Amino acid sequence: MGNDANARRIAQAVERWETDGVLCAELYDAEVAYFRERYFQNGELTFRFDNLQLRRQDMPDLVAACIRGDAGSARDR
Repeated sequence: MGNDANARRIAQAVERWETDGVLCAELYDAEVAYFRERYFQNGELTFRFDNLQLRRQDMPDLVAACIRGDAGSARDR
């Protein structure tokens, strides 16, 4: 993404990877686990998540679902 990543560009890339059949979400399990540990404890999003100050275009609901473990598809994860 040429040092210019944002939620929209990442989502577009993921859609492309899924369409092309090359999406391997399990490759990112360690990173997802890191963020889940940092931003989700005792069944709740932590103050650290609130401090991310995600904007609407950052897809905060999708980010929260992923961190909580509620993102159902590999694409959403």
